[in-house]
Amino acid sequence: MLASVNQMKTMLKSQFPNVEKAQWEEVEIYITEVFLPDLLNELAPVYYAHLSLEDLQSLIAFYHFEAGMKFAQKTPLIAQESMLLGQQWGLDLAQKLQQLL
Repeated sequence: MLASVNQMKTMLKSQFPNVEKAQWEEVEIYITEVFLPDLLNELAPVYYAHLSLEDLQSLIAFYHFEAGMKFAQKTPLIAQESMLLGQQWGLDLAQKLQQLL
């Protein structure tokens, strides 16, 4: 999740190059002290509904291994590339269906 937040900050910094360092620091404080805790509070019931405490403990253990750390690091990129592929697939399917209908 933090990787996604860092990607978002990088993107925003490129879009708003005139924002001063002190303002970015304020944004970072807001994200880490307000936004992320709120998001985690909203996500917790979703995880609770689908995973047991034992499941979560196993996942936490997995992320301490090299493969888990790599997976966590690469997940935002995988999600981004998958989303683009899914969008293109949806467009291709819609065009094919229009031809068939």
